[in-house]
Amino acid sequence: MIPANLALAKYENVTLYADLKHTCCFSLHHPPDFSEFIKQLDEDLKVEEEDLQMAILERADPDAILELGFRLLGGCRVARPSIEGALSMFDALTDKDMAGSRYVGNRASKELRAKAHGGAASAYWLEFSLQDESTRAQILIDRELFRRPFNARGFNNEFDAIFFAAENANNSAKLGLASSAAIAIGISVVEIAQKVGVDMLRAERLRPLARMLERHEAEKRAKELRWEKREQDEQAYTCAARGCKVGGVHKSSLKACAGECPPEVKPRYCSKECQKRNWPTHKAVCKPGPVGQRPSAGTSSSGDTEALDDAMDASLSLTTNASEAEPKAEVVERWLSGPEAAAQFGLGRQHVVNIPSSRPGEEFRVVSSTMHPTELRKMREDAANGRWYFQ
Repeated sequence: MIPANLALAKYENVTLYADLKHTCCFSLHHPPDFSEFIKQLDEDLKVEEEDLQMAILERADPDAILELGFRLLGGCRVARPSIEGALSMFDALTDKDMAGSRYVGNRASKELRAKAHGGAASAYWLEFSLQDESTRAQILIDRELFRRPFNARGFNNEFDAIFFAAENANNSAKLGLASSAAIAIGISVVEIAQKVGVDMLRAERLRPLARMLERHEAEKRAKELRWEKREQDEQAYTCAARGCKVGGVHKSSLKACAGECPPEVKPRYCSKECQKRNWPTHKAVCKPGPVGQRPSAGTSSSGDTEALDDAMDASLSLTTNASEAEPKAEVVERWLSGPEAAAQFGLGRQHVVNIPSSRPGEEFRVVSSTMHPTELRKMREDAANGRWYFQ
């Protein structure tokens, strides 16, 4: 979507044009910098259609041919949109048989030809997807106008256009461009073919497309695994006390329970106060009681599990009832700062907390190695209660 405040937003159909260029000309897994992409679009659209046509007529400029192809396909800065007109431009870069004497692919770069194949794949996919009869009729007229009668059979067999789309997506992949258009069209074509009992990816000529889709699935799965690990890490890096939400930049920023609880359920806390407050819940795991088998105190890495239990029970004896009376309350404790905080927890560990912004859905991430976790938590609570905001 092109922001309305940009100068190029004044052009009709500029969003479709931009989307076509973005999806056909760049790798899905390595998208362009947005600001640079918009800047280049602005430069491209400053050129008048007549100037592009002149560059094509006088010197058969491959860049002008590609640009006019995307403009005709997107209907931006041209007299009228035309799918067949766009294909006529892409033919000159990709199909020697169709273009005849207009073919200039032999002096166009590999990168430019890959983009043209992506554009052609999108154009054929649009033809296959069209439902409007008037638009389909205009396509037949434009085929004659742009002298592309070979493709008239595209409407004699409803699957011809989809095969042409697959072929161009395959050629784009063969030239090394795994664009989002080529990948999406490839996936859709394979699914449609499977419904009629055809496994298109077994065809030798479509091996580049098959390999591209295989790599895409592998990268997609790897990304999902990274996100799963990130979610697990975020849980590991967040204080276990209910309602705290203070995290650590590194796992070592949080203190692990020193008790006998199994490693897979061992909680980590941002402060001793949170550890004490969470003890009634965690005690069932860390100190099983008469129905469980109590691990030997000698096996504790800390050597003071019983002392920890006694200290926890004693410290919670006055606060458990209050906690049960207000189960939804956030952490309530005195706020520590300065030397007292350093002595209590040891500053230097980096803690993090997300602070609500005044804009709905936005948050600011605050990282500090000098503020005590309770100060960070109070900062978040104040913002959540509307007492102050990051703007």
